[in-house]
Amino acid sequence: MKKREFKISFFLHVWEKKAEEISLEEFHNDLRGARWKVLAESYRRWMRTGMTEEGKRLKGALNAVVVAGKCRGGHAANQVTELNGLALFDFDHCLEMLAGMKEKAGALPYVVGAFVSISGEGLKLIVRIDAENAGQYAVAYPVVARELERVLGHPCDMSCRDLGRACYASYDPEAYYNPGAGVFPWREQVDGLLQAEGECSEPSVGKACPAGVAPEAGDGFMQAFLNDFDARNPFVAGGRHAFVLKLGRVARYKGFSPEEMRLLQKAVVEKYAQADFGSGEIEKTLSSGYQYVSARRADAMTTDLGPKVQGPFYGMPEEEEEEDLEDILFGKSEGFRRSAPYFPDEVFEHLPALLAEGVRVAGSPRERDMLLAAMIVNISACLPEVRLLYDQMYYSPHLYYMVIAHAGGGKGVVGLAGMLPAEIHKFYEKQNDEVRLVYDKAFFEWELEQKKAQAEKRSPDFALRPREPLRKLLMLSPNVSKSLIISALEESGKLGCCINATELDMVSGAIRNECGKHDDVFRAAFQHEVVSADFKVNGRQVVARHPRLALCLAGTPNQLVRFIPSLENGLYSRFLIYTGQSAWEWRSAAPRAGCEDHRAVFARLSARLLELHQFLLQSPTEVTFTPGQWAEHTLRFASHLSEVVNERDDSPGAIVLRHGLMASRIACVLTALRKGECAWAMPEYACSDEDFHTAMLMTDVLLEHSLLLSTCMQKSESKPKPLKPYFRLRPVLQVLSGTFTFTQVVDKAVEMGIPKTTAKRLFRKTVELKLVVKEGDVYRKTTRSWGAGIP
Repeated sequence: MKKREFKISFFLHVWEKKAEEISLEEFHNDLRGARWKVLAESYRRWMRTGMTEEGKRLKGALNAVVVAGKCRGGHAANQVTELNGLALFDFDHCLEMLAGMKEKAGALPYVVGAFVSISGEGLKLIVRIDAENAGQYAVAYPVVARELERVLGHPCDMSCRDLGRACYASYDPEAYYNPGAGVFPWREQVDGLLQAEGECSEPSVGKACPAGVAPEAGDGFMQAFLNDFDARNPFVAGGRHAFVLKLGRVARYKGFSPEEMRLLQKAVVEKYAQADFGSGEIEKTLSSGYQYVSARRADAMTTDLGPKVQGPFYGMPEEEEEEDLEDILFGKSEGFRRSAPYFPDEVFEHLPALLAEGVRVAGSPRERDMLLAAMIVNISACLPEVRLLYDQMYYSPHLYYMVIAHAGGGKGVVGLAGMLPAEIHKFYEKQNDEVRLVYDKAFFEWELEQKKAQAEKRSPDFALRPREPLRKLLMLSPNVSKSLIISALEESGKLGCCINATELDMVSGAIRNECGKHDDVFRAAFQHEVVSADFKVNGRQVVARHPRLALCLAGTPNQLVRFIPSLENGLYSRFLIYTGQSAWEWRSAAPRAGCEDHRAVFARLSARLLELHQFLLQSPTEVTFTPGQWAEHTLRFASHLSEVVNERDDSPGAIVLRHGLMASRIACVLTALRKGECAWAMPEYACSDEDFHTAMLMTDVLLEHSLLLSTCMQKSESKPKPLKPYFRLRPVLQVLSGTFTFTQVVDKAVEMGIPKTTAKRLFRKTVELKLVVKEGDVYRKTTRSWGAGIP
């Protein structure tokens, strides 16, 4: 048989919308080679040892292919535009039979390829079926599957019959490949099989059936489906509703059509109806299960994610397999993190010298961004007597910042920034020790005076009683209790405090303790609002009237929802947020000639920051902005706020409002560093246009990150939801230029996956907010950027 070159669709990840065309031979060479070896072996080892969460994340990052043909976009069935005559067949949970099944498959004349699946416990077969359209493919697939089951002695996963079925990359050094394989004679067998099974009528062979689903499922198939489900999930008294509800969910997971659901309802009623569990109740419960999964999957279906990649015989999903779509969505979340915008290079071209020297140690652009923001936040806690007037209220530069990424995402670099306040902290600790020594001596004299007065039978001279000194602490432990943090804020006064934590659990653990619960202190301190507490020992009320606090934290998505359980909490909007995932690339750990130890670099920078701190103590500074800068600030954040409010009625507008203040605080930090560089002791120091622009560019990106991460927050559950793009209408308007009509907007929105009614509602709101203006019969965007400056 003459060898044929087959072309298949390659996806970087299962949620990718852009497919690359590669040859089947190239795919098999990679299966045998080292490309996916480490990932596949790691996944198999982790799943064997119970590290399922790590395994799922790794699996979501794997490459995938669609074997059936060429995809124009995602791997949904309707995206397969050109068939190549191949079909993928999957045999799960056959570890003990795997070698024998693979040998039998290699002997079949129509098998083009055979290889071990990513789990290491299943077998994937690629067969030539020579189907000319989706209808023929749908008819041919069960015929071929039944013959393979007979030959191999193991059930085939029929959920793989979908044209767009994605197959994860794997590793099999002994993968079988026969490009000269013949065509399976399915047309010769179809008549007898269909008459026996009742799966499809003969005329449907030439019709275009929906991909992966025969036009009419007969009683034979439905009874087999129901019997298999019953074997796995016994129908028992007390669990009837749960049984039927799960059956509906399983039917939806496997893509049953309305006609197939009608047949399933009929079969369930005939088999399970009872006097107190009639047909009406069965049909209602079955429909509820079907619709529940439909709603849960709505986002995935509208973005053409397609069906799940794995599934057991006749669609009997086990518990872990019901999470496959969620795995895909969480994998898509990682895609959003990877594609989250970076700070523009322009930001790094004109930084103050201290910042420019610090960010040089970063090993990647993502780490550089994380480190720059962390340095600014730590420095914000080290600028005494610096203030700015914002909305007719004075604020210090103190900022809150949080980096959210999975383990190994590069967020550990923010720990270096936490070294910056160290020398200043030592400076005040030394002062504390000196003052304490003076106090101890005075207290000793006071005790002597008391004893002497008692001996002389007179009152002691209370003028000699010393007042216990205040202890100034710049750096606080992340697990500090609520009463101690209020006490530290009171005693530190205008100096303020700083908390660094490379693991959010350090802070959230203290918050959840009985002695903690101080997230309200964090919220109040952000805007210098009064916080207070009563000490039980002496009854004294501790009051921090103008608390100043800086927070620099890092953690994982799961740690985030334990720290801030809800957007309604108000703490989330007070943070500058950066989320991202660095590329999984090994970086050499070998010493680099001429490079200084990173900790030594930041120890030196900490000493320079102490010099700046002491200078500012002697030169109080009010940072000012020009009228032009205030005009730009107003225009920019008014535009941001309109966009956010336009997208969602329950939009977190507070995020935008507080980013306006935080942008000014970033500019304030940059300006204070400039003042220190030139050592000009002026009471007012104007922010340069250069530094103001840098602060605005950084805030634009940080706002995008915050809005993106806000989509995974929910009210009370401890597990975050998958990320999804925050903006819906903005991408539509970004691709339209000049003038456009209402119909063009709606059509473009529908093309980009937005429901028609939603598109109309959002656009009308856009016009109301004057983000778009109407000129006669056409519309035109205003001068607002619609995110054009975001990379």
